[in-house]
Amino acid sequence: MEQFAEIEKLYNLKAGDLELICREYDLGKFSGICEKLGGSFNVNLKIKTTKGTFVVRLLNRNITEERLRHIDRHLAMLNDAGLPVLLPLASPAGKTWCHVGNKLAQITPYVINVPFLLRSKQVFESGKMLRKFHNASEHAEPVSEPEYSFYPDSDYFSKTVGLLKTIPGIDSLPMAGIERLIDRVDGEWKQALAYLPTSTIHGDWHFWNHCYTPDDEIRILMDFDFIQSGKRIHDIAYALWVIYVLLPEHAFSFDEAFLKGYGSLTVQEQQMLPTAIMRVSLFFLCHAAYSAYPEKKIQRALNKQKPFLDWIGADGKKRIWSLTR
Repeated sequence: MEQFAEIEKLYNLKAGDLELICREYDLGKFSGICEKLGGSFNVNLKIKTTKGTFVVRLLNRNITEERLRHIDRHLAMLNDAGLPVLLPLASPAGKTWCHVGNKLAQITPYVINVPFLLRSKQVFESGKMLRKFHNASEHAEPVSEPEYSFYPDSDYFSKTVGLLKTIPGIDSLPMAGIERLIDRVDGEWKQALAYLPTSTIHGDWHFWNHCYTPDDEIRILMDFDFIQSGKRIHDIAYALWVIYVLLPEHAFSFDEAFLKGYGSLTVQEQQMLPTAIMRVSLFFLCHAAYSAYPEKKIQRALNKQKPFLDWIGADGKKRIWSLTR
């Protein structure tokens, strides 16, 4: 109960909220909260009932019921296409979400799985599964844009550059170089847009958003909060940015494994992939402008992203082209 009291305070839960969910979804009698699971966008609580173990996902306030309808339809389509998506449970009345306090919530089964263990085969299977996701989503019903997205448009960059100029304490010299780089990268992106394949994109494709089998194949795909219509190359670039920036010690094996798993790219995608990776890097650098202490966050982001941007614009570009061609 002490653990529940802490969660109740943090997430504005009442003791009866989870009992009500268990009754509404016929989950059995609520026995208690096992633990808070990972995830930064939603709150994921592992609960125990007399019928088993489940996960209650308290959804971010940016997610609306209309948005959930779009996501649920797309998940059903992916499931029909044979992709291992984790579908939310439906109540006997057919509802796949409910209200918990002032938040929406969904319930899924709790699945025992193998996490990402920094294995090349897991990365290869991730690339292979992303291709299946894009193929299945190529002609799907368009998905509404999320309130918040890692898929930036030109307005995001122009707005954020303007904001950065108003923040005191940020070194103007490196930021002037970043602004020129944004203009160049965004210009290249705009010129290529018409020639890049469109699909529903996942928007947050990385290796911790999958559950794996003991043989390192993908058992479950998770976290579809950011799906929207877009250029499929963004998902590829996002995963490669994760490899290069978050897993640098594995970079020169994981990048090859991921791209081999995904398979062939169009000529335009081959040419634009380094640029797409730079857009992801620039997004996260600019995102620091919206933090509570932007001058400190920007400096840390510059220390991490600037060397990477220099590399991906030169030797990294050559490596990407050699791997994709």
